[in-house]
Amino acid sequence: MTTAQAAWYDDSSGTMRLWDGSAWTEEVQPQAPAASGVGGVIGRIQAEAASGGQPRPAQNGMS
Repeated sequence: MTTAQAAWYDDSSGTMRLWDGSAWTEEVQPQAPAASGVGGVIGRIQAEAASGGQPRPAQNGMS
């Protein structure tokens, strides 16, 4: 079993929740507004990659 490091993680509701290394805490923080344009897309991709985000399947007709 792999244990995730204590850090802030997206809880899939648009909120970041604190994992203390053994359990979820009640501490939450709203996500920062997304940057627009190419820089915003690149920043989101880099943040997802750094946090262990998984690739999403392409939308129908976009492959």
